[in-house]
Amino acid sequence: RDGAEAVLTVSDDGANIDPDDLPFIFERFYRGATGKGAPGVGLGLAIVRGLVRAHGGSVQAAPRQGGGATFTVRLPALPPRESGSKSGGNGRIQ
Repeated sequence: RDGAEAVLTVSDDGANIDPDDLPFIFERFYRGATGKGAPGVGLGLAIVRGLVRAHGGSVQAAPRQGGGATFTVRLPALPPRESGSKSGGNGRIQ
């Protein structure tokens, strides 16, 4: 949690994202230079971005030193519950 946001960070140690590819990796059917030999059609990150935006959030990617990437998803969160209160059961991130 970071203020009014729930934050999820995912890192891997695979191939680096080429800095020239960063502005485009969330576009449908985009396959960066390092992903051309891997299976897939370039929809995964576009789907992630669509789902995150549909919930009022944002997603960012950054290359990691030594290889891989870090993806950060930020979603609006409800304020923390008061001690002893019951869950609202609304399925929202708290």
